[in-house]
Amino acid sequence: MKRSDEANHDVALSADQKAAVAGLAAPNVYAEQSMWTTLRGLHGRQRWMFFVEHFLLGLVAVVVTIGVVAAVVVTYVTKPPDPVFAIQGFGMTRDAEGLKALGRDFARHEHIWDDRLVEVNASADISGGYGDSSPQILARVSAGQINMMVADRKTFVQLVRRGLVSAPGEVLDHDELVTLAKQGALLDKNGRQADDPAGARGLRLANSIVWGERRLPREAVLMFANVQSGTKYPRDFVNYLYFKGTRMP
Repeated sequence: MKRSDEANHDVALSADQKAAVAGLAAPNVYAEQSMWTTLRGLHGRQRWMFFVEHFLLGLVAVVVTIGVVAAVVVTYVTKPPDPVFAIQGFGMTRDAEGLKALGRDFARHEHIWDDRLVEVNASADISGGYGDSSPQILARVSAGQINMMVADRKTFVQLVRRGLVSAPGEVLDHDELVTLAKQGALLDKNGRQADDPAGARGLRLANSIVWGERRLPREAVLMFANVQSGTKYPRDFVNYLYFKGTRMP
């Protein structure tokens, strides 16, 4: 009997231990209810810890997903449309606004619904200095992203030598070129007046009535670049500029 009493004494539990065992043995009151119901039934620190364990990571994932989707939608909505006609100016920063205004008016003349479909840039540089943009110009011309170019005669000659200028004969027909030649509007590869249309590489903008009315540089030369995407807008632009003695149907 003495040994039995000692054994019973060895396994006796304290009141706290009994309470802990009873808590573990008690049925889980949350087992049959949703986590939201459980969360609402908790208070203070218990509620926060339950929220962190069961909801926080999922909520963060949802917020991040919504942010990514919103960014994609905004980017798509605000992305400018691909232009149908692009003009690149060289060294014309001071005349950038006038050149861009010319592009906007041409868009309206052509009934193009969005001005951004006619892209006009004015500040390209191929002088070899710090801001030289030759690689970008070569890439864009090769990709057909530049259809016409405007520059002074010196830059015009450089562009011709680099193979970035298309002959006017690729866009305009023979009669149109003959008329331009008679008006002294054609220039050869060296920037001199071209009497033979076959040797023409640029158009002297001093002969354009519209160009002159806008007080843009008289020494500027207009060139065709990559017109593989179509000759309509390059040809229409020449027509719009209204070179003296020419008006194409």
